[in-house]
Amino acid sequence: MNIFDELTGLFGEPKEGELKGISSDFWNTAREIRGKMGEDAYILDSYLYEIFCALDSIIVTNVTDEAENVINKVYFLCKNIVEYEPIKSKDNFYELAHNYIISHPLPYKESETRFKLYIALLMDDFTNMFIEKIYREIHNITFTAYNHDTVKENFKKIRNVVGTEKIKTLNDLIEKRFTIPTIIDIFKRTVTRELFSYLLFQDKQTSKRVFQLILENKNSL
Repeated sequence: MNIFDELTGLFGEPKEGELKGISSDFWNTAREIRGKMGEDAYILDSYLYEIFCALDSIIVTNVTDEAENVINKVYFLCKNIVEYEPIKSKDNFYELAHNYIISHPLPYKESETRFKLYIALLMDDFTNMFIEKIYREIHNITFTAYNHDTVKENFKKIRNVVGTEKIKTLNDLIEKRFTIPTIIDIFKRTVTRELFSYLLFQDKQTSKRVFQLILENKNSL
């Protein structure tokens, strides 16, 4: 059975009515909590308002821009190290690329093949380094988009009335309905899409694709 026989692993499972069902559960749970809050129902309104403002502050284009930065940085670092005299730098990204390339020489004549192969091999390492950076940035942006003390205080007040399980259910439903897909997944998908262009690059000397060269160089890479 090939990978395309199980489409759910690649594309997700198109469950009819799933989103509507989650939305319905969210609104019903929120109404239930609101009813139990009585005269203090405004506390739930304030809680949801702050959360929606925070989630709305996360702009997807900013995430894809950061992913493009990863791609460009890996490209120019590997290209410069392979084609030009390496310049000493204390930059963590430079040191990672430089040390790997120097310690893993390649036999191929075409410099484009060499630096694109290095890009394919180093992309995951660079992505992981940038994920930590983007995570901190997203957290900071989101943190400043809402009143943290208000949310914390309102959460406690709601929990005292309806209990921990009910407010946890509400929060889980908010996550399921309003954070699709996760920001980190968008970031990784953008990088991975570009990775294919390097894996499919064809070396002129051997007429093989980069992914084939990686498979053939298990011991040296």
